[in-house]
Amino acid sequence: MRKKFDEQLIHATLNGDIESFGTLARRYYSAMVAIAYSRLNDRHLAEDAAQEALSRALVNLVMLRRKERFAFWLGRITRNAADDIARRKNIAVDPNEIAAFSQENKDQSEIQENVQQAIRQLNPVYRELVTLRYFDSCSYEEIGAVLGLTPAAINGKLTRAKRKIAEYMKRHGFMENQP
Repeated sequence: MRKKFDEQLIHATLNGDIESFGTLARRYYSAMVAIAYSRLNDRHLAEDAAQEALSRALVNLVMLRRKERFAFWLGRITRNAADDIARRKNIAVDPNEIAAFSQENKDQSEIQENVQQAIRQLNPVYRELVTLRYFDSCSYEEIGAVLGLTPAAINGKLTRAKRKIAEYMKRHGFMENQP
């Protein structure tokens, strides 16, 4: 249903109704920021990347062959925009590093810091999933649309990501009383 509505909005946009693209932008903006944040580690830069991605998407929308894959296509554009900003700002986009999700909160507990460190150690796919699901509260349907994954694949990858986070926490002295 959502893909069908997206396709209608895309066709309307291509026929000159720019507000239809605004509807698409509002629908996917938070997921785009989450994807960019998982690469840039900075909320403001992530928002810049999302805006840049929307601009690129609007300009290149006519070239999108499979309209039903719009969300996935937009996700790829967002990753590319974030990577471009990282290069321009000379930010290292290292798959083994991601900054803390809440840099604004200086008084984070030791557990929160270790969870964030564990998330930094995840590969980029897992980091994106964790960011979208737990920090941006995206549904499996929204995540699947943006990343091109089935709900079963999302569930499996999130399970593996949580297992890796738990293993990291155990190695660093947390969760001692857990089975």
